[in-house]
Amino acid sequence: MARWGHKLVCRFKKKGLPLHASMYMKPSYRRNRKGEEYVYYRLCDTYKDPFGIARRRDLINLGRRDDLTIEEAQLAAKAAKENSMYDQFTKRFIDEQEKIQASLSKKHGTKKTDKVNERIGRAREKYPSVAKYYNISYTEVDGKVTSISWKLKDGCQPDEKAGVYFLQTNIDGKDSKTIWTIYNVLKEVESSFRCMKSDLNLRPGFHKKDTSCLAHLHLGVLAYWVVATIRYELKQKGMNKTWSQILDIMVTQKSVSSEMQNLKGEEIHTLQCSEPNEEVMAVLDKVNISYVPYKPIKSVWAQIGVSKNETTENQGVP
Repeated sequence: MARWGHKLVCRFKKKGLPLHASMYMKPSYRRNRKGEEYVYYRLCDTYKDPFGIARRRDLINLGRRDDLTIEEAQLAAKAAKENSMYDQFTKRFIDEQEKIQASLSKKHGTKKTDKVNERIGRAREKYPSVAKYYNISYTEVDGKVTSISWKLKDGCQPDEKAGVYFLQTNIDGKDSKTIWTIYNVLKEVESSFRCMKSDLNLRPGFHKKDTSCLAHLHLGVLAYWVVATIRYELKQKGMNKTWSQILDIMVTQKSVSSEMQNLKGEEIHTLQCSEPNEEVMAVLDKVNISYVPYKPIKSVWAQIGVSKNETTENQGVP
C-alpha cells in the first residue's frame, strides 16, 4: 500500500471496473465556498509505461468522505509494519544521497550538475514513497556541484496514515473492529486452501481412480482439521504462526533409534526422543503437550537359528 494513499476494498463491478492489487484511494483536501475544508477521494491505479517507469492514473472520482459508506479501522500491527517499511525505504534513500555527497569529494567522482541531477532523479524514482517528503538542494560553482543537502519538508508526518484501511460494507450497527474481523475471515479461508494445497500436499493428485482421489481428498481434509485445531489453540495463547512456520520450529526435536549387538549375539534396539529447545517448549506449553511424547523404548531380540556345526540331532529334533 502506498504511504500517501489508502487501501480500498469494495465492489467495483457496479462501476464496470475490475479490482486490482495496484488500486488505491487517494485523498485530496479541498475547500467549499464557505471556506470549510473537506476530503475528496479518487480511485487511482499504478502502471508502467513502455520505458518501465511507474505512473499514476485516476480511474474514477469517489466523492467526499461523508458520501461514502466506509468503515475506518486503525490497526496497531499494520501501522507498525508500514512504519517499518517506511523506515527501511528512508534509510535506503538517505544512503543514496550520502553516496552522491561522497562522490563530490572523490578525485574521479560525479560532480557535474547534470550528472548529479540524474543521480538524484534516479533515487527519487526508485523510492517515490519517501522522496516526496524531502527537499533536496545543492550548491553549484562553475557547472559543478560542491555540496548537497536534504531536509524533511515542514509539516510532513509520514506515519499519519499508517495502518489506516477503508472497507466498504453493507453491514449496519457494527463497530470497526467487528467489521475488520469479518473481513479477515476471507484471508483465513484463502490461507486454509493454501495450507491444504502446499503444506499438506493435497495437490497435485497422482491417482487415476475416483475412489483413490476421494480418499486422498478425505485424508487431506482430516489432516487440515488437526492443523486448524492446533493453530486455533496457539492463536488463543497469542502465537499466530502458519503451519509451515510451526513445522520449522518443531522439526528440531528428533526421534533417535539405535541398533547394537551384545556379546550373546542379541540385537538391542532403542528408541528415544531428543531434548526440545526453548521454541519447541513454548509451542508444547501452549497446546498442553509433554516435552517428551514417549519414554525411551528398549527391545532385545535373541538370535534363533541353526549354526554351521549344528545338526537337527543335537537340536532335539527327531
